[in-house]
Amino acid sequence: MKKTQSVKHDFLCVGFAKCGTSTLQAIFQHHKDIYLPAIKETYLYFSKGYDWYLKRYYDKTITKKVVGEFNPCYTMAVNTRSTDSIARQIREDFGPEIKLIFILRNPVDKLFSWYKYALPYGWIYENP
Repeated sequence: MKKTQSVKHDFLCVGFAKCGTSTLQAIFQHHKDIYLPAIKETYLYFSKGYDWYLKRYYDKTITKKVVGEFNPCYTMAVNTRSTDSIARQIREDFGPEIKLIFILRNPVDKLFSWYKYALPYGWIYENP
C-alpha cells in the first residue's frame, strides 16, 4: 500500500466484540497523553486506503505522547487488498514496533453478552 502521509501509532487494541474494548477505549479517551480517533472502529482495511484513513481520523498536529486505535474487527478481518494476512499488513502499515493489545473473554460470557445486545434489535427471535 503506497503511503504519502505518516502518523506514528503506538498501539492497536484488537480482540473480539463484546470483550471490553469499548470500556477500555472510554478509559483511554480520558487520558491527557493519549490520542484516539473520535470514533471507535475506523476500519482501515475496509476504507479507501491508508491516506484517506489518516486524513479522516488523524489530525496532522497531534501533540499527544501516545497515538492508538481500538478496532476488534482487525482480529477477524480478511485483507481485502491483498493475499497477505492482516497481521502482515498491520506490520507494514504501522511498523514492527506497534504494540497490540488483545482483549479476550470467557466464550460463554461473551455469547450471553452478545445475545443480550442482539435481542432488542430483533436479530434473535426466540428466547432460548
